[in-house]
Amino acid sequence: MIPSYPAPMGAVNWHLASPTLVSFYRWLWRWHAQTGDVSPGTAYLARKQRITERTVYRRLAELRRLGAIQCETLAGIQRVIVPQAEPPEVRRRRPSRPKPAPPMSGVCHGSMSGVATSITDANNDTTHTLPLVAALESAGVTRNVAQELAGSHTEQKILEQLAATPYRRANSPAALLVSAIRGSWSLPNSLIADQQRAAQDAQRLQKRRRMAQIARDAAETRQRLENQLKTLSSGDSEALEAAARDALRTETPAAAALMLSRGIGAGLLRGKMLHLLASGRCR
Repeated sequence: MIPSYPAPMGAVNWHLASPTLVSFYRWLWRWHAQTGDVSPGTAYLARKQRITERTVYRRLAELRRLGAIQCETLAGIQRVIVPQAEPPEVRRRRPSRPKPAPPMSGVCHGSMSGVATSITDANNDTTHTLPLVAALESAGVTRNVAQELAGSHTEQKILEQLAATPYRRANSPAALLVSAIRGSWSLPNSLIADQQRAAQDAQRLQKRRRMAQIARDAAETRQRLENQLKTLSSGDSEALEAAARDALRTETPAAAALMLSRGIGAGLLRGKMLHLLASGRCR
């Protein structure tokens, strides 16, 4: 047996309801119209709407405050009774179209170039500050305040304060960010330490890459000289080896003579031959 419903309530102040709340109410009304029964419980609503039960309770409370629904408890379960008055359509805001500029009357042709130049400069300034405005909006700052900050402060100051926001504790990070930009607050010590650490890491990485590149270049040069040494004739190879021995005896007489006499200076002799070949002193 379908329970008797209370008489529909008075006019609902739908102008105070958000589009999301109106959509939620329309779902409740469709459920009532299709089943002819009381609306489902909060757990079922949360599962169907893909929201939490806490959100369901909040929306039900708002609809009840507006006079759109009445809540009753049946068999120990809280259910919602929906009036049979059809809810309004969800009105979505449409982007307003810019009005065409009125024709400029009484402007001489000579002044049009100045007007065009000022318009171009304004567009360039707006384009320059667009990334800063977007960054400030992503941090929670309203568009009007973001445009004012981007137009009255340098890009470096804004970027520094944006980077410093996560290092500061505040109930309203957006308000703190605006105050920091306008007041030119000093950066937190933890941020400065992180920036210095990042710069040092970048320098070490650059140094490692540079040393690795030097090692690769040296290996490629040695391999090229080894290949060139293999192409020498026996006479040129013997002449190059004799020149290398003479150079070693001249540079380090005692050590070179000891190493060469004991036959343990093959690597030293080979390196000197490659050095002479690279310098072009022996061909």
